Amino acid sequence: RPGLTLRAAQRGDAGRIVAMWNHAAPHDPINEILLIEKAWEDPGVVFHEVLETDGEVQGFALGVIRKAQGDVVGYLKMLAVAPAERGAGIGSRLLKGAETALQTHGARLVRIGGSPPNYLSPGVDDRYGAGLTFLQKHGYRVSGETENMTVVLDGQDWTTDGDEAGLLRQGVTVRRAVAGDHEQLKVLANHFGGTWIDEIERALALDPVGVHLAWRGDQLLGFAAWGGNNTAAGWFGPMGTLPEARGLGIGGVLLKRCLRDLQRQGFKASVIPWVGPVGFYQRHAGANVSARLIRMEKTLDPGVAR
Repeated sequence: RPGLTLRAAQRGDAGRIVAMWNHAAPHDPINEILLIEKAWEDPGVVFHEVLETDGEVQGFALGVIRKAQGDVVGYLKMLAVAPAERGAGIGSRLLKGAETALQTHGARLVRIGGSPPNYLSPGVDDRYGAGLTFLQKHGYRVSGETENMTVVLDGQDWTTDGDEAGLLRQGVTVRRAVAGDHEQLKVLANHFGGTWIDEIERALALDPVGVHLAWRGDQLLGFAAWGGNNTAAGWFGPMGTLPEARGLGIGGVLLKRCLRDLQRQGFKASVIPWVGPVGFYQRHAGANVSARLIRMEKTLDPGVAR
């Protein structure tokens, strides 16, 4: 509509973007530190623009490119419109701009959310009914779903001394990772598809280091990390244990070690995203499913970019 200006977002816009976003997307709250991680600390960003009127941010969209094994996939990491401005075409204009930028950079497929290793949400929270309808009207189809869980940290006892003693009797030692563990962590990450190494490296760079490991002799059996993504929000993950070492209690110990770290960092709760084994997290941490995320994607028409 008249008076709307579309332009590239600047760091100085962060406070106004955050205020608009938290009003428009209450199930995915952010702060300025988290927004900077998403929009300015991701080298894959090719579209981060705002629509504004008289200096007020009315909409924001963030698009990123990911390349793996020769494939180029575009992701719409973030999109929101101020509630009072919906229906004026702002969302459609931002979406079109993001799609064009992504296709210009080689994407033929666009996915909503996700974008590991740096993502805000694995998909669209199913509580955003209008948002799901909007995306469907623009040609996006459901490709799957997943769940986030939340664990309350405040007031909980994450002591693992007894469990670690039990592991030691089975020849398994548990400790915090150090820089020299990087290569073996890469090997272990490759066992799970290799997609986690960037998040692991980010967690390794934290102080204290946000990665805990389980060993039998010189064999790395499992790991768990925190702060590898959405660092300012205190998210847990990724984690993995070799199939032959499962059932020993390694996963529960590594999980609790990470949750203890997060508790000591002052977080009252932690999100466990993109959950597979819901029962495991319920059993070991009392976590509950807190969001159902709908995964959506669209194959771009060759005529989108121009």
